[in-house]
Amino acid sequence: MAEHIATLDMTAFVFDYDHNTPSEQNLIDTHWPFYKKVREAHPDIPIIFMTGSNVGLLGNVNYAGRGFLYTRREIIRDNYKRAVAEGDQNVYFVDGETLFAGEMWDTCTVDGAHPNDLGFFRIAQVIGKVLKDALKK
Repeated sequence: MAEHIATLDMTAFVFDYDHNTPSEQNLIDTHWPFYKKVREAHPDIPIIFMTGSNVGLLGNVNYAGRGFLYTRREIIRDNYKRAVAEGDQNVYFVDGETLFAGEMWDTCTVDGAHPNDLGFFRIAQVIGKVLKDALKK
C-alpha cells in the first residue's frame, strides 16, 4: 500500500492508519517504513502523523484499561519525533485524543468508535487547521 500511495500526486499526506493495523508490533514494523516511502517520493509535501481516536480516550476520560491504544499512540508520536530529529521540517502531529474534545464530545460517534456528522466535522476542524498552517509554508 505504501508503494502505491507514494506514486500518487498529492499536495499533503494525512498519515492515519492506526485503527487498521492488527497489532502494536505490526505498527512498529510498518509505520516508519511507510512514512519513509512516502517522504522519499514526495520530499516537499506536509505529512501529518495522526494517532487513532476513541470516545473512551478523549481528554475528558483517561486511558485506564486501554493501554494498547496508549502504546500505539506512543509508537506514532515516537516516529514523528524521529522524523523531526532526522531533519524533516515538514511533518506535523495530531493526537487523535483531541479530535472530539470539547462540548458534546460523547455524541461524536454512532457507536463509540465510528464518527457521525458531528465527529467528522470536528475531525475536519482539527486536521484542517494543521493542514492550512502547513500549506502556508
